[in-house]
Amino acid sequence: MYNAEGKAYGDLIREYRKRKRMSQEQLGVIAHVKKNAVGAWEAGRSRPDVASIPDLCRALDMPLSVFFGLGGGAPFNDPLSERFNRLNDYNQQVVMREMDMLYELQDPAAGKKE
Repeated sequence: MYNAEGKAYGDLIREYRKRKRMSQEQLGVIAHVKKNAVGAWEAGRSRPDVASIPDLCRALDMPLSVFFGLGGGAPFNDPLSERFNRLNDYNQQVVMREMDMLYELQDPAAGKKE
């Protein structure tokens, strides 16, 4: 499961989690998921649910643009994240689903990597 730049979501999550010196269990608490979910993300067996991505990125100080492979690398307050954060929860989920759909349309092989 890869972002638009071809980076594995699991590798990004592990890298940023280790930078924060956080255990999988600690990250799971913050992202509101079980420790096993974090382990599955990092192993590439699954990808975070759209509802948990904003909390995950905040916890890791990972810009949404980095998570999705859209360039950038500034702290979580990059322009994409700032605009995203102003949306209500429902609209945030809509944006996340649309981004996934557009990425899969752009790169049909992306779904096969998962």
